[in-house]
Amino acid sequence: MAPSPRAPQPPPNFPSLPPNPPLDVSPEATLQFFLQRSTLPEVDDADVAETMDKLKADGAISDGRWALLYTRRLTGGEGDGAGGGGGLEGVCRDIEGISNMILAAAAPILKRRGREITAKTKHITYSVDEDGEVADGHGVATLLEDTTTLPSQQVHRLSNPDNAVNWVFTGSDTQLDAICDQVLSDAVDLLDADPTRLSRYAVSVSDTAMRFWYLSPSIILPTHSFDFVLDPTPLVEFLMTTSFASHAELGYDPAMKRVLTEDGMIAYEVSIEDENGEVCRYRTVGEPFYVCSSS
Repeated sequence: MAPSPRAPQPPPNFPSLPPNPPLDVSPEATLQFFLQRSTLPEVDDADVAETMDKLKADGAISDGRWALLYTRRLTGGEGDGAGGGGGLEGVCRDIEGISNMILAAAAPILKRRGREITAKTKHITYSVDEDGEVADGHGVATLLEDTTTLPSQQVHRLSNPDNAVNWVFTGSDTQLDAICDQVLSDAVDLLDADPTRLSRYAVSVSDTAMRFWYLSPSIILPTHSFDFVLDPTPLVEFLMTTSFASHAELGYDPAMKRVLTEDGMIAYEVSIEDENGEVCRYRTVGEPFYVCSSS
């Protein structure tokens, strides 16, 4: 006699997972450990020192701090800090200005190593109304110079796959849980939406405290916080390595390519080498994981 079909089984009753530990008891790394364990290229200490000397000679760094941020503060008012006299828009513009100065100083030095600029850190607006006016907030993103997206996306979109490093701003370094939640939420959204990303990087800024983040499906690694106004070197080194990194070093899957089909849909081509050394390409079908939009 044929066996009767098995009745549908209820889902397993897994116990509730414990809440995430607060960030202040989570592992935090030194910048050196962070860079060693990440996918980013190594930058020679001598190149960092030469770039710092150039920034000091140009007046970008004065008395051991960023001259641009000497009297600005994210939380408003005067004093050392980031962003006063313009609020978040002010600090976002300052971050872009600092990045431009770092790249200008570092580019000739790293060119000797065969490195070219692949990504730039820019002040962006999250949305713009029909009249071209800012409608909703300011931010910073490190965007690829050569797009991986067809068609290209507006830079204010966090889900833009060309957003290589996203930046999160808060007014106080005591909001550690909020910082962690925001960084992780942004990373999950993009990693889930874009199958070409294996990992990504982020920067959190809380007044003058800054952290770097490496995020992948299996690893979350933040650095210790540091005062980026009074200690410019970590930001210089981080931007020297991220801004001159290859797409693969920034966390993009070199075996997967985004393509635009004839009917205007996004598909993904996966390259696989067979046993004879020939590269075979397979294209996804059906609804795309990532849906392009101009809004």
